[in-house]
Amino acid sequence: MRNKESRWAGSIMRNAYVRDPRIWTGMLAVIIILAMIGSWNAQRGDSAPSIVAGITNGYGIEQAASSTISAPMHSGAVFSALAKQSATPSSLSAVPAQRMVVEQASLSITLPDVRKAEALIGQMVAGDGGFVESSQEATGGGNALTAMMTVRVPEADFSTFLDHARTLGTVTDFSQTGQDVTQQYTGLLQQIAELRSEAAAYTRLYNKAQSMRDMLQIEQSLAQGNSQISDLSSQKHTLSRSVQLATVNVTLTTTTFSSSAPPPVVTAWNEFISALGQSALWVFTSVAWVLPWAILFILIVAAGRGWMYRKK
Repeated sequence: MRNKESRWAGSIMRNAYVRDPRIWTGMLAVIIILAMIGSWNAQRGDSAPSIVAGITNGYGIEQAASSTISAPMHSGAVFSALAKQSATPSSLSAVPAQRMVVEQASLSITLPDVRKAEALIGQMVAGDGGFVESSQEATGGGNALTAMMTVRVPEADFSTFLDHARTLGTVTDFSQTGQDVTQQYTGLLQQIAELRSEAAAYTRLYNKAQSMRDMLQIEQSLAQGNSQISDLSSQKHTLSRSVQLATVNVTLTTTTFSSSAPPPVVTAWNEFISALGQSALWVFTSVAWVLPWAILFILIVAAGRGWMYRKK
């Protein structure tokens, strides 16, 4: 009897819950509130007090650094993470407005006066704002003089210089190349900007360091970063100078004039004289070899005839 009453009462209560809309409205409100609280906690968990997350979510370097330096540090990874995260796109150097191309050319010229051409090329380069990087001379067969020069010419005057150099004599060899280094130069700019931003972050960390160990680690990181900045700046300067000043290798050689071939009659006469001389030499050699034997033969014959004459 009691079991029947209990089932009946439970059925009534279930029907009441189903039929009462306030129950469903309240349950939906509770679910929405719990979802909002869970989402807010998840966002708050992503912004935990760590250096990298603090900078990423806008807490600022100083606030993140103060909450991290007080904790024991076992490696430089924290500093590296801070420095890399602190480099914002606005701190990176701008990409070059135009392409950067390293121009090079090789030019071989034959002309009567090599030294005069050397002086003219030096004047042309100096007039354009360039300079002679190297120059050397060598003497070949027939006292032919060869000069090899490497000159640096401003990129804006590169084509003009080549045109003027061609007029010095006869061009026997020419080649020209261009290497696009825009991406390489842009990469160097970005690396330098990031390292400088890291150095600034290390400096702020140093000012908030609370132990000698922290200060030594930051100083070591600063020294490594400054060394990398110096190396990359040197590479950037060299690359920029290679773009601004084109390289031209010039080879100057003295013109050699070959004697014209003699007429056919002269050639035939020379060949006849040569053959006659060779024949006379052969005859003289033959006579010199036969003559002693001939004299010996004559003496033997004369002696034999004398002996026969006396016998009779």
